[in-house]
Amino acid sequence: MHALLAHALHAARFALHAATHPLFRPLIAALLAAAAVRLVRPGQAVLAAGLSVLAGWVAMIFPALFAWPPTPLGRLPGAAILLLGAALLERRHKPWLVRLGLAAILSWWLRGAPVSGAGISHCVPVFFGLLAGMALAELLSQPGAGDPGWARVGAASALAGALWVTGASTHWALAALVPAAAALVLTGDAAPSALLARAVTAVATAAILASDRGRFVPVDGAAAAPLAAWFFAPRLTRLGPAGASALAAAACVALAWGAAGIWARR
Repeated sequence: MHALLAHALHAARFALHAATHPLFRPLIAALLAAAAVRLVRPGQAVLAAGLSVLAGWVAMIFPALFAWPPTPLGRLPGAAILLLGAALLERRHKPWLVRLGLAAILSWWLRGAPVSGAGISHCVPVFFGLLAGMALAELLSQPGAGDPGWARVGAASALAGALWVTGASTHWALAALVPAAAALVLTGDAAPSALLARAVTAVATAAILASDRGRFVPVDGAAAAPLAAWFFAPRLTRLGPAGASALAAAACVALAWGAAGIWARR
């Protein structure tokens, strides 16, 4: 009996260590937030997705949460609030108008919230990039027949892997895995497709802006990985939804790794 209790205590300590470790903390926070909302508010998939992404990104940068001005990574919790607000507003207002407003505010926020005319002008290309990226991501991410939402998991995982192999920091890979964790809990719900697609697009945009060197770098190309994964997964249906998404994500990461290697040898 004493040995059994000792093993249980050891397992509890290991679980607590894993939950508080910086590598697992954002993913566990995202999973718990999505599961809690699904339990308390079963029909609120959009709310579950938004709060899950917010919880994961807050947990990821918690020690520097109140630093000002926030780092590029530290702007993601604010982006999550904007994404959730836009998703809720679309229920009562014209979606195209909300989408325009979201792209405008999100581009300004991710660009560093500039107040000068020159700084605001630098937000214009980000605005158009976000608008096009979100529209394409939402179009490709809609779950098809027989796919309960695994494509969302695969696309976010593809972005995480592509960012990692192209030289971005581990934190950016973790930021991309947060919407993957939310999508994992919300498989079977089509409602949060747009919100999670926008979250993946926001991570890709923020990572590009953080690595802005005035020229194209492999991290910039990694932003296309989720779009490619969303495109290829429905064409691998023989493997089943989960297998197709996993293979598409792995292929996109491999392509990003190969392209980064070729780029480095230029």
